[in-house]
Amino acid sequence: MSEIIAIELLNGCDLSEDQTSPEFFCQGKTSSAVCHVSINGCDPVTIFCDGDMRLVLDEQDICDCYELIDAGITTDADLMAIYDEFEDGSRVIMNPWFDIYDSEGEQLDIVSYDIYQAIEDAKIYIRERELKNDQKTKV
Repeated sequence: MSEIIAIELLNGCDLSEDQTSPEFFCQGKTSSAVCHVSINGCDPVTIFCDGDMRLVLDEQDICDCYELIDAGITTDADLMAIYDEFEDGSRVIMNPWFDIYDSEGEQLDIVSYDIYQAIEDAKIYIRERELKNDQKTKV
């Protein structure tokens, strides 16, 4: 049986091969929903960007994805340079992550630092959940 995988992007988020890190999905100082993932119309899970972000670049505090882009950090490679270069005063103080929440809003503690990995993790969780549900109905 083939699967129909649905990914609904939320809050203006977009998927890009060059921006997979959670820093590019961090909107303000609170957790923000990135997307819903479902398979074959089942209850979706939601991937959130959790945690606060605080980077210092050229003595400027950067706390969300908009400030990051405005500072010229537009790709994962640009972002990794900040993690690598501390001699110029740039530093990472806090970093966000992706986590998956079920349809009831319960945090599942399935953490990732790449949006595509988070989507794969969500699909694995859904498949396992549906398999358990199928086994329960057969009993």
